Amino acid sequence: MKPKLLLGLVLVLCAAILNGLIAWGCVLWSPYNSFTSPKEKADRTMPANLVGPDGLLGWWRTSTGFGVFESEPWNARVDGETYFHGFRSSLTPAFFGCGWPMFSMQSLVRHYEDTHGRYLAGRELPCAEIIHRGLQTSKLPAWLHAQESRRLPDVPRDGQLERTPAYAGKLHRDRQQPGQLRWFFHDEFLLHHAAAGKWHRQLHQ
Repeated sequence: MKPKLLLGLVLVLCAAILNGLIAWGCVLWSPYNSFTSPKEKADRTMPANLVGPDGLLGWWRTSTGFGVFESEPWNARVDGETYFHGFRSSLTPAFFGCGWPMFSMQSLVRHYEDTHGRYLAGRELPCAEIIHRGLQTSKLPAWLHAQESRRLPDVPRDGQLERTPAYAGKLHRDRQQPGQLRWFFHDEFLLHHAAAGKWHRQLHQ
């Protein structure tokens, strides 16, 4: 194998590992500091819908922090589809995203039932669903001091596939011109905040 090709493969692998480790670090230790949910009205009419991560409208509650977000639709108790009593509990699909400077990994939780209508959980779930849900942080060792009620994702988002080649390219340039990688992360940080700001504006529309 040619040395340049081997170097390229090594850099891509290192970039993918770096991207994944950063995403997992955000899940484990980054707290939520911003919360968005439908506003209840004083006249008890139906709250306005918000746009969810899948682009669908619903009563989405979204929590975000540095390099991490969680978004779930909620149901509510209503009378005659006109009088709103209040929110009751979360539904599915539930999205858990992470990564920096862009969200690159994601866990997706969906509702599963067997042919008899019995809710499935844990090892009863299909393998694909277990993989997409990721590992619950509550099952990790206590000495990690991980954030509670999170999921450690196994599946990359589009951002992972898009940014890994960029990381690899910058790693290669940094070998030739030290300092390039630092400016790359600076530019990515600004890009991440611009994208996050756009998403927040959509949530509040």
